[in-house]
Amino acid sequence: MSLWRALLTFSIAGLIIAPCQAGQVLYQSGFEAPSSVAGQAILGQDGWGAYAHDPASANITNQLSASGSQSFKIDGSLMNVDPNYGFKTGWYWPTLNFDPIASNLPIVDFSVDARIDIGNPATFSYLAIQAYSLRGDTLMNYFFYTDGTVLDIYATNGTSFIEIPLSFADSGRFFNLSARLDYSSQIIDYYVNQQWIGSTTMATSSFGLATIALTLQGNNTNGSSPLNTIGYFDNYSVTAVPEPASMFSAGLGLLLVCGYSRRKSRSN
Repeated sequence: MSLWRALLTFSIAGLIIAPCQAGQVLYQSGFEAPSSVAGQAILGQDGWGAYAHDPASANITNQLSASGSQSFKIDGSLMNVDPNYGFKTGWYWPTLNFDPIASNLPIVDFSVDARIDIGNPATFSYLAIQAYSLRGDTLMNYFFYTDGTVLDIYATNGTSFIEIPLSFADSGRFFNLSARLDYSSQIIDYYVNQQWIGSTTMATSSFGLATIALTLQGNNTNGSSPLNTIGYFDNYSVTAVPEPASMFSAGLGLLLVCGYSRRKSRSN
């Protein structure tokens, strides 16, 4: 068999496999009507679950958005103290329950537009994006943090931290926070406004993805003062994709098949 025919055979095999390697949208929402209704709690809308003692503190709003006309709002001033944790908190999520390795789509891309509005006086709080494995471990914690004197963006796997200093002037501004979770290399790459800011290893290895939750938390433990922080999220998306090598093989296959067809037509 000639080298050309061998390459062609390999390429055709790659093209046959390639359709099975197409990306898969696990969840996507701009929180727009009709799937999301403004003025109503997010709990139960478009598949969203919640852990909160006051679900009404998290709702769909048409007051502002990164794009479109609606977004997801978490209002800390409406939160009560969670007795299990000793501070005000709420987690909100769509169920994903996805196994990237078993699905042969080992890369998961996540993106959301997020905004933190810090009240006066500023109180300790963080607006977070948290990825959980199928067994409940935290894979990723990506968040705005303020202690009342600073405002930063952090990304962590629980042991390694990446810090991006902001200023209070950035309160009330949307940032695109995105991450690539690679279950093959067990590396998470983080991006702010499409700019890479660093990477961490996964906190746990290859135990799938249960969800990527959106949360607001603060430490007003006595419950006597409101949590003067509001968070907004928009354009939430989670997509599983094949490894770049698989996509490269498919592209190479197309080029070789086209090249072989031209070569054959010239020889005839």
